[in-house]
Amino acid sequence: MLATWKGTAFDVYYFFNLVTLLVLALLLYRSRVLGRATAVWGLAAAVLMAVPSNFGTAGLVFSLASLLPWAVFAILGGRRLLALVAAARA
Repeated sequence: MLATWKGTAFDVYYFFNLVTLLVLALLLYRSRVLGRATAVWGLAAAVLMAVPSNFGTAGLVFSLASLLPWAVFAILGGRRLLALVAAARA
C-alpha cells in the first residue's frame, strides 16, 4: 500500500490533478455561473497542491492545508449547481 503513495506515478498523478484544478478554477473565474468566490477557493487549493504530499514535511503540510480550500470549493460549487438544477426544474 505504501508503494502506491511514492514514486513517479504518484507525482504525475498529483501534477495532473494540480493542472486540472488550475484550469478549472481559471475558467470558473472568467465565468459567472458558479461565482468568483468558488474560483478563488479553487485557486487557493491548487496553489497548495503544488507540492506533492510525498515531498517530506513540507509536502505533508501543503497537502493537509489544501484540504480546507478544496472542501470550501466543493461545497460552494455543489450548492450552486444544486441551485441551478432547482431553478431549471421550476
